[in-house]
Amino acid sequence: MIAPPPPPPPVLADAEPPPAAPAPNEPPPPPRLAFAAPPAAMLAPPDAPPPPPPPPPWPLMNTVPALPPTPLSPPAPPLPAPPAPPMLLPVLAPVPVYPPPPPPPPSEIV
Repeated sequence: MIAPPPPPPPVLADAEPPPAAPAPNEPPPPPRLAFAAPPAAMLAPPDAPPPPPPPPPWPLMNTVPALPPTPLSPPAPPLPAPPAPPMLLPVLAPVPVYPPPPPPPPSEIV
């Protein structure tokens, strides 16, 4: 025995018909978004502005309490004069590095 064919899927009342195929020379239609439209309460403007948010319980990082003005410090004392350069001693005679040669023998003195 052959089973009967399955019943066709039910047609929903608010289902949209499938879009017609565009003509070959026309651009395709923009894609449809898959989410529902917002309710009417969200589209209506609010009657009163919303209350401002409460201040945070911690102090903000970019706020600095006002400090009293500080008096200017007294001027610094003048710097002492630079020391005099060291005195250079003149060189009077060369310092021998080796002992002098012995004197010649008396027989060579003319």
